[in-house]
Amino acid sequence: MENRSLRLLKIGLTGPIGSGKSYVSNILRAKGYSVYDSDSAAKRLVESSERVRVAVVKLLGEGAYDGQGAYQRSWVAAKVFSDRALLEGLNAIVHPAVFADFAAWALLRQREGARIVFFESALLPSVRRDYLQAMDYVVCVRASAECRTQRVMARSGMAREKVLSYMANQPDASAFESLANFTVRNEGGDDLEEQIDGLINRLQQL
Repeated sequence: MENRSLRLLKIGLTGPIGSGKSYVSNILRAKGYSVYDSDSAAKRLVESSERVRVAVVKLLGEGAYDGQGAYQRSWVAAKVFSDRALLEGLNAIVHPAVFADFAAWALLRQREGARIVFFESALLPSVRRDYLQAMDYVVCVRASAECRTQRVMARSGMAREKVLSYMANQPDASAFESLANFTVRNEGGDDLEEQIDGLINRLQQL
Protein backbone atom coordinates (compact mmCIF):
# COMPACT_ATOMS: atom_id res chain seq x y z
CA MET A 1 0.00 0.00 0.00
CA GLU A 2 1.28 3.48 -0.88
CA ASN A 3 2.46 5.59 2.05
CA ARG A 4 0.29 8.71 1.84
CA SER A 5 2.85 10.74 3.77
CA LEU A 6 5.40 10.15 0.98
CA ARG A 7 3.05 10.71 -1.94
CA LEU A 8 3.40 13.94 -3.90
CA LEU A 9 0.15 15.41 -5.20
CA LYS A 10 0.59 17.16 -8.53
CA ILE A 11 -2.21 19.68 -9.02
CA GLY A 12 -2.91 21.29 -12.38
CA LEU A 13 -3.94 24.94 -12.06
CA THR A 14 -5.68 26.17 -15.17
CA GLY A 15 -8.29 28.58 -16.48
CA PRO A 16 -8.96 30.85 -19.44
CA ILE A 17 -7.01 34.02 -20.14
CA GLY A 18 -7.79 36.76 -17.64
CA SER A 19 -9.17 34.39 -15.01
CA GLY A 20 -6.37 35.27 -12.59
CA LYS A 21 -4.34 32.05 -12.50
CA SER A 22 -1.12 33.88 -11.74
CA TYR A 23 -2.77 35.82 -8.92
CA VAL A 24 -3.95 32.56 -7.39
CA SER A 25 -0.46 31.11 -7.89
CA ASN A 26 1.08 34.02 -6.00
CA ILE A 27 -1.29 33.44 -3.08
CA LEU A 28 -0.30 29.76 -3.04
CA ARG A 29 3.39 30.68 -3.06
CA ALA A 30 2.82 33.11 -0.18
CA LYS A 31 1.32 30.19 1.74
CA GLY A 32 4.48 28.15 1.17
CA TYR A 33 3.48 26.02 -1.82
CA SER A 34 5.65 25.51 -4.90
CA VAL A 35 4.05 26.47 -8.21
CA TYR A 36 5.58 25.55 -11.56
CA ASP A 37 4.96 28.28 -14.14
CA SER A 38 4.66 26.38 -17.42
CA ASP A 39 4.58 29.55 -19.53
CA SER A 40 7.89 30.77 -18.11
CA ALA A 41 9.31 27.27 -18.49
CA ALA A 42 8.32 27.12 -22.16
CA LYS A 43 9.97 30.50 -22.80
CA ARG A 44 13.15 29.24 -21.11
CA LEU A 45 13.22 25.87 -22.85
CA VAL A 46 12.83 27.20 -26.40
CA GLU A 47 16.17 28.93 -25.87
CA SER A 48 18.02 26.65 -23.44
CA SER A 49 17.16 23.22 -24.89
CA GLU A 50 19.18 22.36 -27.98
CA ARG A 51 16.73 19.57 -28.85
CA VAL A 52 13.83 22.03 -28.80
CA ARG A 53 15.75 24.63 -30.82
CA VAL A 54 16.65 22.17 -33.56
CA ALA A 55 13.07 20.89 -33.81
CA VAL A 56 11.59 24.41 -33.90
CA VAL A 57 13.93 25.50 -36.70
CA LYS A 58 13.13 22.34 -38.65
CA LEU A 59 9.40 23.05 -38.31
CA LEU A 60 9.30 26.82 -38.78
CA GLY A 61 12.56 27.83 -40.42
CA GLU A 62 15.64 29.84 -39.43
CA GLY A 63 13.54 32.92 -38.68
CA ALA A 64 12.46 31.38 -35.38
CA TYR A 65 15.78 32.56 -33.87
CA ASP A 66 17.95 35.59 -34.52
CA GLY A 67 21.69 35.53 -35.18
CA GLN A 68 22.44 35.46 -31.46
CA GLY A 69 20.12 32.52 -30.85
CA ALA A 70 17.30 34.52 -29.25
CA TYR A 71 13.84 33.10 -29.83
CA GLN A 72 11.76 35.38 -32.07
CA ARG A 73 8.46 35.13 -30.23
CA SER A 74 6.53 37.64 -32.34
CA TRP A 75 7.73 36.09 -35.59
CA VAL A 76 6.75 32.61 -34.42
CA ALA A 77 3.36 33.81 -33.15
CA ALA A 78 2.57 35.39 -36.51
CA LYS A 79 3.69 32.24 -38.30
CA VAL A 80 1.48 29.84 -36.36
CA PHE A 81 -1.50 32.12 -35.65
CA SER A 82 -3.44 31.20 -38.79
CA ASP A 83 -1.89 27.78 -39.42
CA ARG A 84 -3.31 25.15 -37.09
CA ALA A 85 -0.96 22.44 -38.35
CA LEU A 86 2.08 24.56 -37.51
CA LEU A 87 0.65 25.44 -34.10
CA GLU A 88 0.03 21.78 -33.33
CA GLY A 89 3.53 20.96 -34.55
CA LEU A 90 5.04 23.59 -32.28
CA ASN A 91 3.01 22.32 -29.33
CA ALA A 92 4.20 18.78 -30.07
CA ILE A 93 7.76 20.05 -29.63
CA VAL A 94 7.32 22.31 -26.61
CA HIS A 95 4.77 20.39 -24.51
CA PRO A 96 6.90 17.23 -24.01
CA ALA A 97 9.88 19.39 -23.01
CA VAL A 98 7.78 21.31 -20.48
CA PHE A 99 6.27 18.18 -18.92
CA ALA A 100 9.69 16.50 -18.68
CA ASP A 101 11.05 19.62 -17.01
CA PHE A 102 8.08 19.68 -14.63
CA ALA A 103 8.62 16.03 -13.71
CA ALA A 104 12.25 16.74 -12.77
CA TRP A 105 11.22 19.88 -10.86
CA ALA A 106 8.48 18.01 -8.98
CA LEU A 107 10.91 15.25 -7.96
CA LEU A 108 13.22 17.86 -6.45
CA ARG A 109 10.33 19.43 -4.55
CA GLN A 110 9.35 15.98 -3.25
CA ARG A 111 12.90 15.34 -2.04
CA GLU A 112 12.70 18.66 -0.22
CA GLY A 113 9.64 17.38 1.62
CA ALA A 114 6.80 18.86 -0.43
CA ARG A 115 3.43 17.12 -0.16
CA ILE A 116 1.60 19.20 -2.79
CA VAL A 117 2.91 21.07 -5.86
CA PHE A 118 1.01 23.05 -8.48
CA PHE A 119 1.43 23.20 -12.26
CA GLU A 120 0.08 26.50 -13.60
CA SER A 121 -0.88 26.31 -17.27
CA ALA A 122 -3.46 27.76 -19.63
CA LEU A 123 -2.78 24.89 -22.02
CA LEU A 124 -4.21 21.90 -20.17
CA PRO A 125 -7.30 21.66 -22.45
CA SER A 126 -5.00 21.28 -25.48
CA VAL A 127 -2.33 18.89 -24.19
CA ARG A 128 -2.19 15.18 -24.92
CA ARG A 129 -4.23 13.08 -22.53
CA ASP A 130 -1.18 11.26 -21.19
CA TYR A 131 0.30 14.59 -20.11
CA LEU A 132 -2.97 15.62 -18.50
CA GLN A 133 -2.98 12.34 -16.60
CA ALA A 134 0.32 13.37 -15.00
CA MET A 135 -1.83 15.62 -12.81
CA ASP A 136 -3.51 13.99 -9.82
CA TYR A 137 -6.19 16.69 -9.76
CA VAL A 138 -7.03 19.85 -11.68
CA VAL A 139 -8.15 23.19 -10.27
CA CYS A 140 -9.90 25.62 -12.61
CA VAL A 141 -9.80 29.35 -11.86
CA ARG A 142 -13.05 30.89 -13.09
CA ALA A 143 -14.19 34.45 -13.75
CA SER A 144 -16.95 35.99 -15.82
CA ALA A 145 -16.21 36.84 -19.46
CA GLU A 146 -16.55 40.56 -18.73
CA CYS A 147 -14.20 40.38 -15.76
CA ARG A 148 -11.62 38.52 -17.84
CA THR A 149 -11.97 41.01 -20.70
CA GLN A 150 -11.38 43.97 -18.40
CA ARG A 151 -8.31 42.35 -16.85
CA VAL A 152 -6.71 41.60 -20.21
CA MET A 153 -7.43 45.13 -21.44
CA ALA A 154 -5.89 46.61 -18.28
CA ARG A 155 -2.68 44.59 -18.42
CA SER A 156 -2.14 44.60 -22.19
CA GLY A 157 -3.37 48.04 -23.19
CA MET A 158 -5.22 46.45 -26.11
CA ALA A 159 -8.55 47.75 -27.33
CA ARG A 160 -11.65 45.82 -26.30
CA GLU A 161 -12.31 44.53 -29.83
CA LYS A 162 -8.79 43.15 -30.14
CA VAL A 163 -9.02 41.47 -26.75
CA LEU A 164 -12.35 39.87 -27.67
CA SER A 165 -10.88 38.65 -30.96
CA TYR A 166 -7.90 37.16 -29.15
CA MET A 167 -10.11 35.49 -26.56
CA ALA A 168 -12.30 34.03 -29.30
CA ASN A 169 -9.27 32.08 -30.55
CA GLN A 170 -8.64 30.55 -27.11
CA PRO A 171 -10.37 27.44 -25.73
CA ASP A 172 -13.83 28.19 -24.37
CA ALA A 173 -14.19 28.52 -20.59
CA SER A 174 -16.17 25.28 -20.56
CA ALA A 175 -13.11 23.42 -21.91
CA PHE A 176 -11.22 24.34 -18.74
CA GLU A 177 -14.12 23.67 -16.41
CA SER A 178 -14.66 20.21 -17.88
CA LEU A 179 -11.19 19.19 -16.66
CA ALA A 180 -11.66 20.48 -13.13
CA ASN A 181 -11.92 18.48 -9.95
CA PHE A 182 -12.07 21.76 -8.03
CA THR A 183 -12.92 25.34 -8.97
CA VAL A 184 -11.94 28.72 -7.56
CA ARG A 185 -14.02 31.75 -8.56
CA ASN A 186 -11.91 34.88 -8.92
CA GLU A 187 -14.06 37.94 -9.53
CA GLY A 188 -11.80 40.15 -7.44
CA GLY A 189 -13.82 39.70 -4.25
CA ASP A 190 -12.57 39.39 -0.70
CA ASP A 191 -13.43 35.69 -0.51
CA LEU A 192 -10.66 34.47 -2.84
CA GLU A 193 -8.15 33.66 -0.12
CA GLU A 194 -10.87 31.93 1.87
CA GLN A 195 -11.64 29.77 -1.18
CA ILE A 196 -7.95 28.92 -1.54
CA ASP A 197 -7.67 27.98 2.12
CA GLY A 198 -10.66 25.69 1.66
CA LEU A 199 -9.08 24.16 -1.43
CA ILE A 200 -5.81 23.49 0.39
CA ASN A 201 -7.67 21.92 3.28
CA ARG A 202 -9.43 19.53 0.91
CA LEU A 203 -6.21 18.65 -0.91
CA GLN A 204 -4.42 17.93 2.35
CA GLN A 205 -7.07 15.36 3.18
CA LEU A 206 -6.61 13.42 -0.06
